[in-house]
Amino acid sequence: MEYRDAFCNRKEIEADILAETNNWMIKLGLGIATPGHVMAIPKLHFDCLADVSNELLDEYDRIIHPALQYYITTQFSEPFGVEYGIFGQTVKHAHVHYIPLQGEGYSIQSMVGEAMSEGVPIIECDRKKIRDIRKKAGRYNLLIENGQYFICPVPLNITLEKAEVIERIINYRKFLKTKGGKVPLSWADQTPEETERDNVWREITREKMQGLKRLLA
Repeated sequence: MEYRDAFCNRKEIEADILAETNNWMIKLGLGIATPGHVMAIPKLHFDCLADVSNELLDEYDRIIHPALQYYITTQFSEPFGVEYGIFGQTVKHAHVHYIPLQGEGYSIQSMVGEAMSEGVPIIECDRKKIRDIRKKAGRYNLLIENGQYFICPVPLNITLEKAEVIERIINYRKFLKTKGGKVPLSWADQTPEETERDNVWREITREKMQGLKRLLA
């Protein structure tokens, strides 16, 4: 069978699937930002969240997001969600990162607040608005806090200066580094020290997230 990306190849990622429903899986990544950092991924291939079907998004809004919001908050701290809608993806398959706001070496009150204070053009939105911007701009970045969506359009004709502002804040790896986080700048190119730390953080996350499987069952 030919796979479009790593997330389509279950055998390749099986060991890192922490919990799942019929349509979604919660996966532990590589080079995580802090213990508690996981991803919500649709099992079917979609390029980004804006392309995901209404049926699957209904399940995400009703089951997946509330479960992750509750469980990560209970075990670590309240999380924020970030999705790179085409702009900034390293795996070309829709996925939402869930990252604790208080993590190893950093503490943030609100990613949305941080983005707005730095002049990132971000607006509160709903599912229809996300799809409209996807059609018009082609690319976007999405933040999720307290169950609410906030979108930053990234049109193809954006100036380099504006793109760099968006990249500096919405790219969680670069941003958390500026806040004292120990996150590696690349999951695929970690130093030996980062790899060792990542292995520890992944095991902490795996252990503390065991109950999520029961919650989604």
